[in-house]
Amino acid sequence: MEILVVLAVVAILVSIVLVSMGSAREKMRDAQRMADLKKVSSVQQKYYDVSKKFFTAVSQNNIPEMEAYFPLTVDPKNNEPLVYKWVDNTADNQKFCLYAHMENSGSCSDVRYFVATNIGYREVCGSFNFSIPLTLDNCVNFSGFK
Repeated sequence: MEILVVLAVVAILVSIVLVSMGSAREKMRDAQRMADLKKVSSVQQKYYDVSKKFFTAVSQNNIPEMEAYFPLTVDPKNNEPLVYKWVDNTADNQKFCLYAHMENSGSCSDVRYFVATNIGYREVCGSFNFSIPLTLDNCVNFSGFK
C-alpha cells in the first residue's frame, strides 16, 4: 500500500515537471523567433547601406536566403500558424515586413506576434481572427509603426 502512495506522489511530481517544461520550451522557441527577426532587421539595414534598397522576395512561410547576408531560415516549429511570414516586397524595395506568431501569448489577451519592418521591430497583440497583413502597408499598420 505504501508503495502505491509513493508511486502516486512520484507520478504527480513528474506530471508537474513535464507541464512546466512545455512552457519553458515555448518561451525558448519564442525567444528564437524574436532573435531571428531582429537579425533579419539588422541584416536588412546592412543590405540597404550597401545597395540603397532592401532585399526583396515574394510572400513565403520562411525567411528567404539573402544571398551572402543571411541563410534560409524557418520557424523553430515550422507548422501553421507557427511559421515566419515574409510579406511580398518585390514591388517596393524601400520597405520590408515579416512577422512570427508566438506560442506564448505573454501579456496579450489572445495572440502575440513579433513583427519586423523597415521602421523597426516589436511585439504586437492580435487575435486569431485578425486580417493577415498581405501587403507591406497593411503589415506596417499592423505593427503599429507609422
